[in-house]
Amino acid sequence: MKKQIWLPALAWVGGIAGFALRRWEWNTAYDSVTRLMSTTLAGGLLTALMIVLAVAFILGCRGVGRRSAADWFYAPSGGYAMAALSGALVMLLGGGFGLRQLYAGGERNMMSLAAFLLLIVGGATAAVLAREIYRGIWSAKATPIMLMLPSFGALFWLVCVYQQHARQPEVQLYAWQLLSAVAIVLALYGQVTLSLDKGGAGRTCVYGLLAIALTPAALADGADFAHSLVWLGSAVWLTAQSYMLLNAAFGPERPERMCPPEEAEQPEEETELEDTDNGQ
Repeated sequence: MKKQIWLPALAWVGGIAGFALRRWEWNTAYDSVTRLMSTTLAGGLLTALMIVLAVAFILGCRGVGRRSAADWFYAPSGGYAMAALSGALVMLLGGGFGLRQLYAGGERNMMSLAAFLLLIVGGATAAVLAREIYRGIWSAKATPIMLMLPSFGALFWLVCVYQQHARQPEVQLYAWQLLSAVAIVLALYGQVTLSLDKGGAGRTCVYGLLAIALTPAALADGADFAHSLVWLGSAVWLTAQSYMLLNAAFGPERPERMCPPEEAEQPEEETELEDTDNGQ
């Protein structure tokens, strides 16, 4: 099986196993009276699983190499387009529900407000970008800006995730949420650097695959609906982007760009004019 298929699939299979282990840890290690979590077999297995997955992703992404920015952001696959569009729309919905929760609760948290607004805009631009990547449309100016918007939203959202647990002394209660959010931010910013013809595609792939694997464990902690949508949308979006980068690295070479009909006809018209001038 090709790397662009089995590596994202491995991330999701490992993530589902991580979800089960995290729920097991909550059921056996959490004390509702003291609100502390003890060390158990489930927690140890979950940590070991994520370490094994990280090593597998690092080894699997070796040899990615370097390409031009336009070559990385190209995936003429219907499956990619569906996954990328779905992830972008779920991310957008997460921002919308987050704003609705803020309004209903009467909160005036400016960081949360900025995060959810940016996630709405970032989800919308990611949906547009999915179509352009599928069709092979590249803009050296517009594409990096469109990638920056969801990454900015994810960065603000990461701060919100931390603020929710900042006063919680038991790190084990929210460690997987923070790790997942950090991996999402690193993966999104890695894509921005690639669009600027900088950074490393292999490192960006590893961050994206780790974010996919860590997200189910974060969802097992029981986040609210808006944050759960952001986690899920980001994981689906990064699944599509991981496929895109791995396909560019290990898949078939990108075909040469075909000239539009008007460009192809222009030389013929010029030739006819030149022949007419010579005849006169």
